[in-house]
Amino acid sequence: MDTISRVVDWHEPPVAVPWSISVQKIDLPVEVIDECRLRDAEGGTTDESFAVYCCDKPATVPVHPAGPYLSNTLTMMVEGQEGLEPRSLRPCHRLDRCTSGLTICATSPSVARLMQRSMEG
Repeated sequence: MDTISRVVDWHEPPVAVPWSISVQKIDLPVEVIDECRLRDAEGGTTDESFAVYCCDKPATVPVHPAGPYLSNTLTMMVEGQEGLEPRSLRPCHRLDRCTSGLTICATSPSVARLMQRSMEG
């Protein structure tokens, strides 16, 4: 009996990035945490998780893993650079892969939702 086999050698498309991505962590004020009841939504999480990460997204870099991109994404690169757990950074909005600009991310789902609602109007 003949056997047909195939080997797939897959590589992510390259992206052009600077040596490090400019990231600023901004802790939410306690007043905002209490007013929006973020502690209740997170089940008593520490104040450290109530922060947003403002990232200077370079062009050619997708925001999150999708399609042919897994590791060459903004969230994965910032998590590695900032020492965050893999897949812990949640984008609050998105920019297209070919667009550069400020991207706001959060590690807390409730903070991400708060930021999304704030941007919607």
